[in-house]
Amino acid sequence: PSARPTRVPSARPTPVPPPPTIPPPTFPGMDTFSFYVMGDVPYTESDEKQLRKQLEDIDEEMPTDDALFIVHVGDIFTRRRQKCIRKTYQNVADTFTELSPLPVIVLPGDNDIFDCEDPEDAQALWENSFIGFEQNWNTRSNLPSSIIRQDKRKENFAFVHANVLFLGLNIIGTTSASDRTSDDRYDDCLEWIQQKVGAHTDGSLRSVVFFGHADRFEGLFEEAEEMLAPLSIPTLYIHGNGHKWEMENPIKGWDEYLRVQVDKGGDAPPIKVTIRGTTPVARSSPFFASDQFQHMHGTDVKIDRRGGLY
Repeated sequence: PSARPTRVPSARPTPVPPPPTIPPPTFPGMDTFSFYVMGDVPYTESDEKQLRKQLEDIDEEMPTDDALFIVHVGDIFTRRRQKCIRKTYQNVADTFTELSPLPVIVLPGDNDIFDCEDPEDAQALWENSFIGFEQNWNTRSNLPSSIIRQDKRKENFAFVHANVLFLGLNIIGTTSASDRTSDDRYDDCLEWIQQKVGAHTDGSLRSVVFFGHADRFEGLFEEAEEMLAPLSIPTLYIHGNGHKWEMENPIKGWDEYLRVQVDKGGDAPPIKVTIRGTTPVARSSPFFASDQFQHMHGTDVKIDRRGGLY
C-alpha cells in the first residue's frame, strides 16, 4: 500500500473563558457608620463628671466621626444615692441634651423603675422624661424621625438604617422581672421582635442589633433565632446591668449571634460599634480589629471598647 502522510491535527487555540462577572453589591451605596452604647451611669458624683467628659469627648470627635446615635441601656441612677423623683430623671436628661451632639435613645433599667418605692409613679416619671427623648435632636439629625415605638409599650423602639435593624426592648435586670409571668413585658418584647424582624425576612437586612438593660427573659432570643438564624446575618444583643464587660455566643448553633454586656459607664467609655459600608470606598478601606479592645463580628461589624476600663 502507498504510504500516506501522517495527519497532524491543526493547532487550535484553547478557548479562553470570559472573565468572571462580579455581581454588584447586594446593598450598594451605603456608607460606614457607627453608634455608641453606654449603661449604668451616672451612679455617683464622680460618674456624673465622667459622663459629661464622655459626651464632650464624643463632641470633639464629631468632625471626623461616623457615629449617628447613642443608646443608654438603663440605670441612670442608684437608689443608694438618689430618690425616684422628677429632678433625678430630669438632671440626667438635661446632661444629655446639653452635651450630646448625637441623638440619645434611653431604655429603662431596674434602678429607674422597679427598685423605687412606688414603681408605678417611677414608670410615669421615666416615661415623661425619656419616651421620644431622641426628638430633642430632630433639627440636627434625620434619625429621630425614623424611630417608631410599640403602641402597647412605648419604651420598645425600632428603626432601620442602611439595612440594619435596631430594636430596643424593655428587658429589666431585677429578680421579679426575670420571671416572664410577672408581667406582660416578655410577651410584648417577643411580639415586637416577631413584628419587626418578620417584616424583613426577605433578605433585606445586613444585620440586627438588639438593645436591652439585662441578660434576662430566658428563651426570648431562642425565639428570635428561628427567624434570624436562616438569614445568616450578624446579630447582637447589647445590654448592661452586670457592670463588667462580657462577650459570648450563648446559643449553640447560632454562630452569628453575640451577646455583649457593657462595662459600668463610670468605669469605662461607651463602646463604639461600627457597621462597614458597601460603597467602593468603604469596601476598599481597611476594616479590622487593630488592638486587644476591638473585636470583629463577621467581616462587617466591629465592636470597640475604646481602651476598656479607665
